[in-house]
Amino acid sequence: MKTYFEYLALDRETRFPLRDEIRADVKTLETIYGESVSAGQPPRETVRILIEKIGFSRASAAVGTLVNHSAWDGRIRMENAAWAAGLENAWDEETASHMGVYTNRIHMAHLNQIADAMRKAENA
Repeated sequence: MKTYFEYLALDRETRFPLRDEIRADVKTLETIYGESVSAGQPPRETVRILIEKIGFSRASAAVGTLVNHSAWDGRIRMENAAWAAGLENAWDEETASHMGVYTNRIHMAHLNQIADAMRKAENA
């Protein structure tokens, strides 16, 4: 997991595009999630489409960062919090907060299900 100090150590030309990319990836996740829920599709379908659209590495970083940002929430299972904390490409809670990476469009219980599906996709 990447920390806020690692983020601050990046030069401006790297830091801001990185922040914008992960924010865009979270917006993509929110859009796919909204469409999937409307269609009655399971979380694994949301993850499949997300990976197809932005690639596995960016998808895991986006989901992992959101989980790290909300790992304290009781609706996020400990297994998913541990998975997200172990991701090398995900940002920690403090960095996610400073970067403005969060979601208010995905219910925490559903984020937990998406993290489950992401973990399964990682092991597939």
